[in-house]
Amino acid sequence: MVVITEKGIICELDDAAPSSSQVIAANPLAKVPTLILNDGRALYDSSIIIEYLDGLVAMPKLIPEKFEERIEVKRREALGNGIMDAAVAISHENREPKKNPQRS
Repeated sequence: MVVITEKGIICELDDAAPSSSQVIAANPLAKVPTLILNDGRALYDSSIIIEYLDGLVAMPKLIPEKFEERIEVKRREALGNGIMDAAVAISHENREPKKNPQRS
């Protein structure tokens, strides 16, 4: 959403759940985000979608061309992905029913 806003890209947004038939049909991983292109192909995973959108509209350039700058952006991307993975794991853990200790 941030890249779409920064780039001024006009598109149709749908807040479909990963379990929706539209997402399942487009993405074999059944995960969001999923970007469905005009030709019907789907892109999934935030990093791929961002790379695509950055190349779709020239300015502002969000992923640098220079190697060192690009690696720094990718390093921060990996950190963000790790933080989100940890947040999802914690969320899932908190949803699991509490186990009752065995009484002796």
